[in-house]
Amino acid sequence: MKKQKSIILVGGLVLLAILIAVAVSMKEPAEQVVSTDAPVDVVVDFYRQWIEELKSPDTDPYASGLSKSLLLSPELRKKIKSAKGYSGDELDPVLCQTTPDIEIATRRVYEQEDEVQILVTARDKTLTGQATVTLRKYNEGWYMDDIKCSPGEFGEDREFTFEQEGFLLKGSTLETLDPELWYLIFEEDGQPGHYAPLMFSAESKCLNKKGKGDVCVPDQFTDVTKISVQGQMTESGVEVVNIIEG
Repeated sequence: MKKQKSIILVGGLVLLAILIAVAVSMKEPAEQVVSTDAPVDVVVDFYRQWIEELKSPDTDPYASGLSKSLLLSPELRKKIKSAKGYSGDELDPVLCQTTPDIEIATRRVYEQEDEVQILVTARDKTLTGQATVTLRKYNEGWYMDDIKCSPGEFGEDREFTFEQEGFLLKGSTLETLDPELWYLIFEEDGQPGHYAPLMFSAESKCLNKKGKGDVCVPDQFTDVTKISVQGQMTESGVEVVNIIEG
């Protein structure tokens, strides 16, 4: 009888160990799916499919499972799920537009070895929404980690589509940048190394901390000057409205 009880006890412990192992494995996150395509191709392919499903009366990216694509990070899938889907009068959290009837344009605004940001806008200039898509590298491939809408997160209005603090840098300082342009080098979400080309016009103002100044004269700029930039983000860069020193 004692031997039988010990066998039952051992068997119960083995079963318990198996159940614990299964439970732990179920809690472990699945390995991130990636694409070996270039980051911009990953974004374009996803966005074109998203637009097609939104425009068609017979499909819906939220119902079809596209919003749960494994090429998206778990956090981004949750973010899209928690946001309201497109219904004809609100901002879609992927397109960052209120209409799916668009042709998209893309521009690479930031690139490091393991992280890239792609700006997605409508070719129709009257549609001012824009999506900044962050892709990260994993196992020699790329996945979409986050999408941020501008102006404002999910439709919250802002006066400027670009407002950042950072440092002025002439493109000639770095081999990968246009030597004829000035850039703002800045941090975003705690990550350094972001940059945006600055586009000036006769309306671009350079101001001091008290708000006094005049039209910007880029020829008088100095490398690594600390500034704040307010402007409108376009495919070519930031159309500068104000530069504030300090």
